[in-house]
Amino acid sequence: MNKFDYVKKVNVVVNYIEDHLGEHLSLETLAEKSNLSKYHFHRILKAVLDENLGEFITRLRVEKAANLLRYSSKPISEIAYEVGFETPSSLTKRFKKFYGFNPKEFRENKNLTIQKKSIKTKKTYEASVNIIEIKPKKVAFIRLQSSLNEMDFSGTRAKLRAILEKNNVDLSTEERIGIYYDDPNVTEAKNCRYDVAFTLQNEIKKSDDFEIETIKGGKYAVFLHYGPLQELENFHDYLYEHWLLETDYELRNTPTFEVYLKDPRFVREEELVTEIYIPIA
Repeated sequence: MNKFDYVKKVNVVVNYIEDHLGEHLSLETLAEKSNLSKYHFHRILKAVLDENLGEFITRLRVEKAANLLRYSSKPISEIAYEVGFETPSSLTKRFKKFYGFNPKEFRENKNLTIQKKSIKTKKTYEASVNIIEIKPKKVAFIRLQSSLNEMDFSGTRAKLRAILEKNNVDLSTEERIGIYYDDPNVTEAKNCRYDVAFTLQNEIKKSDDFEIETIKGGKYAVFLHYGPLQELENFHDYLYEHWLLETDYELRNTPTFEVYLKDPRFVREEELVTEIYIPIA
């Protein structure tokens, strides 16, 4: 699949969004319309549109509201509901954030013009890719679900480490892994899921303290990231925008995962090295 193919798929979604702004637009529905994996849909859309899904939908709703305010006599409350805001106050808040004035001021003052949004400065990376085939990885994991800022990654990994060592698992030969299922720019913060995991080479007794799953084998594009874990989200976005769209690879319907090559307990943040595995076909 090349860049043009991805653009066509995103355009199908864009047209659907524009035609259904007044409705609830779920990630599952939009991913289905695009015929892309729900695990990767949001990043592809962001790479093509230079906006994440939530930002794009909100911008379209605000812009449509602005058009209706200027060129119709509909009440502001009716406009708010028509473009998909749950309350008129939600429209007012978003409108003012976008343009610097509220809907009433915009309607009453024909001399007001829409301000252009500032362009964010993006960080660039040097990223080389290694295309490999891997076997399935069995992992023991504890799942976290909340805002990424509130997740206790280190505490949970320490807890899982202690449990596995108590079960005689030699973690010196196992991989430290993190599996992301949701994008915080798309999924409500409280619903974001992340698995703190270690690989398991040998059998282990089942326990109520952790779960066991298997990461799918197959072809992956593997990238290396050097530095703090907090920068990984930006690195993921960069890869989708500057690598994926320029290749002929197609994403498989399985989550991306990360392997942390250095133990953050013993090295400084700037010395950390992370492998990012993107499933491709």
